Amino acid sequence: MDSVDWPDRDGRGRLIYYFFVFVWLLYLAYPVGALIDHPPAADTLVASAAGLGLMVAAYVWGLIRIDRPPRQLAAAGAVILLVGTALTAAVGYDFAGIFIYAGTVLARVPGRTSVTGILVSAALPILLGVLARVASPVVVSVTLTTLAVGFATRWFRRMVELRGEVEYLARNEERVRIARDVHDILGHSLSVIILKAQLAARLVAADPERAAREMAEVEAVARSSLGEVRSSVAQAHFVALDAEIARVRDALHTAGIRCQVDWDAPRLAPPVETALSLVLREAVTNVLRHSGARTCAIRGRRRRRGFGLEVADDGRGLAGAGQGQGLRGIADRLRAVGGSLEVEGDGGTRLTAWVPAGEE
Repeated sequence: MDSVDWPDRDGRGRLIYYFFVFVWLLYLAYPVGALIDHPPAADTLVASAAGLGLMVAAYVWGLIRIDRPPRQLAAAGAVILLVGTALTAAVGYDFAGIFIYAGTVLARVPGRTSVTGILVSAALPILLGVLARVASPVVVSVTLTTLAVGFATRWFRRMVELRGEVEYLARNEERVRIARDVHDILGHSLSVIILKAQLAARLVAADPERAAREMAEVEAVARSSLGEVRSSVAQAHFVALDAEIARVRDALHTAGIRCQVDWDAPRLAPPVETALSLVLREAVTNVLRHSGARTCAIRGRRRRRGFGLEVADDGRGLAGAGQGQGLRGIADRLRAVGGSLEVEGDGGTRLTAWVPAGEE
């Protein structure tokens, strides 16, 4: 990321950030105090005041916007380094605290440049201290403070970046979830609607009453699908296995596919039951669309460490089963609840979904 977003939208993070930007200006008490206690010549005093003013302006300008472009941050940090070097060398080591501000600004430059900037900001006071024969404790104090403040600022910047990335990924994952739910819901429902509408069209002359019933069921399926799409988007989506079995059995019957159900299911946790229900829906949708099967068996079995849902047909096998987004969506759903998927396609297709024993 080239810039940093605010960590929140209510202004609290902004106020905290501004507080830490300006609180570090307290370190200017050392050079200002030195000028007051031991005033230099008038021209040196004016130059020192101008240098401090330029340093403060570069520091505030560099940090007042949290999304300042990297090149501008680097330029502000370079100005502070130059001012700090000039004043420390010409006036006295009391001005070495300026390098703390340089390290703070340069720490906000993305990538490895920030590390280089912090290290340069910490190295210059060492070099100037050695040349001016300043006492070691003073040099060590300035150097360690520069390193500590610089790397703390870099850490803060990275935490804000990571938070923004996590929020982006969460939003993207939610869009993927909604798209997957809509794909599964509408894929199955539209297949059922097409089958029932075709059946009603064939029956309209021979058996008008049954044709009317089939069309009424088309309306019911459409309304149910609309409600499921809405609840999926609203994150209140729960699909009961018993209800889903009844729906897919009816869909298979409408398509002329004999359905066998052998079911022994425990009471599962809602997320696991919803995942299995949508897996069943997508598996039967593949049978309806691609398999050309005459029979379809749905089995549910308890296992020592979980539960297995099996959907098997006698159709064309994997050559006829959809192996695209539908099966990938099934595998993703199962992984989300700690389960797994097995697909076999010799003499028909057998899909087995395994989930842990997440019973309620």
